[in-house]
Amino acid sequence: MSKRASSGTRGGKEPKVVESESEPGWWESCDPEIFRQEFRMNWSTFDFICNELKPTSATKKKDATSDFRRTVAGFIWKLASGKRNSDVEAKFGVKYARCRLSLKKFVGSLMPEYVAWPDDSEMENIKTEFEIVSGIENVVGSINTTCIQIVKPNPQKFPTADLYYDRQLTGRQRSASYSIALQEVVDHKGVFTDVFVGEPGSLDDCQVYQRSPLCNRVLEQGAWIAGTDKFPLMDNILVPYIDYPNLTSTQRTFDTQLYQIESIAREACLRLKSRWLILQRETDHPNLETIEETVKACCTLHNICAIKDDDISPKWRMDVEDNLIIPEPPVLSDDASNERDAVAE
Repeated sequence: MSKRASSGTRGGKEPKVVESESEPGWWESCDPEIFRQEFRMNWSTFDFICNELKPTSATKKKDATSDFRRTVAGFIWKLASGKRNSDVEAKFGVKYARCRLSLKKFVGSLMPEYVAWPDDSEMENIKTEFEIVSGIENVVGSINTTCIQIVKPNPQKFPTADLYYDRQLTGRQRSASYSIALQEVVDHKGVFTDVFVGEPGSLDDCQVYQRSPLCNRVLEQGAWIAGTDKFPLMDNILVPYIDYPNLTSTQRTFDTQLYQIESIAREACLRLKSRWLILQRETDHPNLETIEETVKACCTLHNICAIKDDDISPKWRMDVEDNLIIPEPPVLSDDASNERDAVAE
């Protein structure tokens, strides 16, 4: 496969602009900018993903390779547009069930490689970069939790379906709404290093964290993950002081510094949802396992795009409003409280 020119042209020729999308191969010959708007990524990133997925021996022939790329294009377009499965089939001439298998393979083979907890060397670099940004030492990540809207789970298959009822989302949309929680930890570049998805959206951030494998991850002595005031202060989770009027100047300065780290996770979440519109619309799939795989695929693609310097377009950005449940009590660890005071000083 020939390499892409930096301008985005293919094979040294200017690609034609395809006016009609009625042919399944329309996307292969469209202008690079149109491709980017449709798939929310550059041609070079798409080629990279196809190469990483490594078609099996059954897809070595030219026609089979073309079909493989088409199914990959189909599931990426689905994530980027948030459109129905029937729309994918109409635009790409392939059954969505095949795209679904490509998505499953994508998550299974690439997520462990591209969404991974940092090794010791990477961790030292992350701590250094966070300290440069904030002045706070030993921060190894920034955590954020967001909600992903879903259709109501089938009560016959999920006896706890009512737990997915999202009161705050219902209030904003003025109709009964359901969601799952997505908890993510990012590094200083906004790349996901840990992703946990699938808990009911009615749970607060602390409850989601306590159910996640991250809660049992052993961090080195003195290391912190920076959280928002939606978390209580606990071992390994560093959060701001509650903004009472009697905060000292030292405490206010600390909150300002910590915000510099917190904002990186919030910005990463904004970029994730702005690029992959399926995360901003109620999914049309009733299977929770499939929804979780979809969210994981979006997170993995987020990291691959970051690695390829394939940033979101400014016109894609949107406001992302998340649930706000302040924990009570705000401090769960006296030791952590003393250590936070020492960090603030």
